[in-house]
Amino acid sequence: FGEVWYYFLEDDSSNSDSEDHDTPNAFAMVSLYSQQDSVLYEDSSKTLWACGYLGSKNLCIVLVEEIKSVISMQP
Repeated sequence: FGEVWYYFLEDDSSNSDSEDHDTPNAFAMVSLYSQQDSVLYEDSSKTLWACGYLGSKNLCIVLVEEIKSVISMQP
């Protein structure tokens, strides 16, 4: 799971050989959460999925099309 900080488009203007330069790729800067707390998960009869927020400690860039769903992470 992750929190999207912002979205951006690829600037491929420097790659004039690209066949697909009219359609830039859309990316998201994502802050990934920690792994689930497996003890809470088991103790809750597999109904609670709790993760820790890591902020800027675990950032990655993903293609927007790789985002599969939207969820809510409660503090």
